[in-house]
Amino acid sequence: MRLHLISDFLIAAAYFVIPIALLLFVRKRRDLPFNWMFVCFGVFILACGMTHVMEIITLWKPYYWISGIVKAITALASVPTAILLIRLIPSAINVPGPAVLRAANEALIEQTKLLNLIVTNMGDGLLVVDRDGAALLSNPALRRMLGLRENENVPQNIARDCGFYHADKVTRIAPNEAPTSRAVAGEHIDEDEIFIRHGANLEGSWARVTTRALRDEQRTIHGAVAVFHDITAHKRALEQQQNLLREREARAEAEAANRAKDRFLAVLGHELRTPLTPVLAGVELLEQKINFNGEFKGTIEIIRRNIELEARLIDDILDLTAIAKGKINLDIGTVDIHSAVQCAFDIFKTEIAHKKLRVHTNLAAAEHYARADDSRLMQVFWNVIKNAIKFTPEGGAIHIDSVNDGGKVIVRVSDNGIGIEPDLLPRIFDSFEQGVRRVQAGHGGLGLGLAISRAIIDAHHGEVEATSPGKNRGTMVTISLATIAMPFDAKEEEGKRPPSVVPSTGQAEKAQLRILLVDDHTDTVITLGALLRNLGYEVACAETVKQALQLAKESKFDLLVSDIGLPDGSGHDLMRQIRAKQAIAGIALSGFGMEDDLEKSRAVGFTEHLIKPINVDRLQSTLREIAQKQASLV
Repeated sequence: MRLHLISDFLIAAAYFVIPIALLLFVRKRRDLPFNWMFVCFGVFILACGMTHVMEIITLWKPYYWISGIVKAITALASVPTAILLIRLIPSAINVPGPAVLRAANEALIEQTKLLNLIVTNMGDGLLVVDRDGAALLSNPALRRMLGLRENENVPQNIARDCGFYHADKVTRIAPNEAPTSRAVAGEHIDEDEIFIRHGANLEGSWARVTTRALRDEQRTIHGAVAVFHDITAHKRALEQQQNLLREREARAEAEAANRAKDRFLAVLGHELRTPLTPVLAGVELLEQKINFNGEFKGTIEIIRRNIELEARLIDDILDLTAIAKGKINLDIGTVDIHSAVQCAFDIFKTEIAHKKLRVHTNLAAAEHYARADDSRLMQVFWNVIKNAIKFTPEGGAIHIDSVNDGGKVIVRVSDNGIGIEPDLLPRIFDSFEQGVRRVQAGHGGLGLGLAISRAIIDAHHGEVEATSPGKNRGTMVTISLATIAMPFDAKEEEGKRPPSVVPSTGQAEKAQLRILLVDDHTDTVITLGALLRNLGYEVACAETVKQALQLAKESKFDLLVSDIGLPDGSGHDLMRQIRAKQAIAGIALSGFGMEDDLEKSRAVGFTEHLIKPINVDRLQSTLREIAQKQASLV
C-alpha cells in the first residue's frame, strides 16, 4: 500500500507540474506554429494526474464510480490529443533541426556581412529612419556629407538637427519639410536637390535625394529610407562654368565699352582737330600776305603756338589710349638720329627766340643711324625739347648733345630750369605725373609727353632716363638707341646739301601741281585753298564726293588732297574712283589718326595721311616731294 501510495503521489505530482510548465512555455512562445497542441497535451496529462489521485483515494475509500468518471474524462482528453498529434506529425517533421538552423544562421550572418559591406562602401549616402525620424541606419558616405568623423554618430533626429538648406544655400529646410519627414508622411521624393552644411563641412556639399516610405504587407508605414547622391563636384563645375560665362560676358561688355570709348575718343579727336585746321591755315596765310610788325606779329605767333599746343594735347590723349592697349605700331626704317633731333629742334626756333634761350648743340656722335620710326622719334625729341623750353626760365640755357657708347647713340637734352624734386623723379615718366609740377610751376599740359615718349623708346628697345640735382637745378633727359651702319646713299650725301633744301625757282616752276582739294568743312576749304594758291599751286575745291568726281571728270589733276569723312562717301572711295580713270597722287586729311586709319589711307593709294590740324611746314614739304616726283617723270 505504501508502494502504491508513494508511486501514485509522485506520478500525480509530475502530471500536475508538466501542464503548468507547458502553459508557461506556450505563453512565452506565442509565435510557435502549433502551440495549441501543447494546450491539448497539458489537459490530457492533467487528467492522467487526476486518475492517480483517485488511485490513492480508493486505497481507503472505494469510490470506484468517481474513479471511473475521472478515467472517462482522461479517455476523452487522450483520444482527440492522439488524433491531433498524429495529424501534426508531418508538420513537426518539417521543423528544421539544429544543424539546419545553425547553417541558416551562418548564411544569415554572411548575408548580413555582405549587406554591411555594400552599405559601407556605397558612394551614395544611405539613411534609414523610424516613424519618429530617429536614425536607425547610416553609412560612411552620409557621415562624410554631414561633416562627421568616422566614429561620430548621425544626429538622433536628422531632419531637425542636420543643416539641410534649400538651393539658395541660405534658407534652412524646416524639419517637417525634410526629405525623410515627407517620406514618413507617405510622399515619394525623386532627386530633390538640397544643400548640406553641418559639422566640419563648412564649405557645404550638394546632394540629390531620393526617399521612400518603409511599408509592410498591410501598407503600414514603419519609417523611411533615403539615398543621398553627392553632386558637389558637378554643381561646382557648373558654378565655375557660369562664372566663366559671366566673366566672358563682362569681358565682352568691357571690350565693347573700350571699343566705344576708343571710337568716342577718335571722333572727339576728329571734331576737336577739324576746326583747328582753317585757323592754322589762316594764320599762315596772314603771315604770307601781310607784313606784321611789333605786337601784331607776336599775337599771330601766340595764336599759332596755342593752336599747335592744343593739337599736341589731342594727339597725346589718343596716343596714350593706343599705348595703354598695346597698339602702338611702328613704321620701321633707317633713321638719321641727328636729322630727327635737328628737325624737332627747328620747330621751336621761334619760341626759343621769344624766351631768349641760349641753345648749345653738339651732335658729335660718329654713328648716328638707327632702325626706327622716323615720325615717332621726332615725336619723342619734340616732347623732350618742348619740356626743356617750357621749364627753363627766360634767358636760360639748353644743351643738346650726342655721343656713342657701346654700339649705341646717346642723345642728352639738358636745361638749367626748375628741375625735379627727388620724390617726383622716380615717377616722372608716369602718365599725368608731370601735371602737378606743371600746374605748380604755372605751366599747362596734361603730363603725357614723357609717358608717351618712354612707351615709344621702349617699343624701339631703347632706354630713356631723366635726372635732376633737385629743385631749380635743371633737368637732363637721356635717350639711348642701338645704332646701325651708315647707309651707302647716306655716305654719298654726307657733306652735300641738307635734306630740307627747297628746290630752286626753276625746279619749283617746273614742278607745279594742279590740286583737287576736297573737305566738307567749309572754313577748311576756304582757308587751305587760299593758302595753297598763295604758295603757287592751282587749286580746285569741292565739299562732297559728287562735286569732286565732277571736277575730276572735267579736268585732269596731279594731286588729290581730301578729307576722309565726307557727307556722301569717304575720301578712300573718292581716291579709288579717280585713280580708276587717271593717275593721281594723294594726300589724306583727317582728324582720325590711329594706326589703322593710316594703313587704310596707304592701302587705297594716298602718299601721306596728314592729321588735322595740318602742319603747314609738313604739308609744304610733302607737296614739294610729290612735285619733284612728278617733275622727274616728265
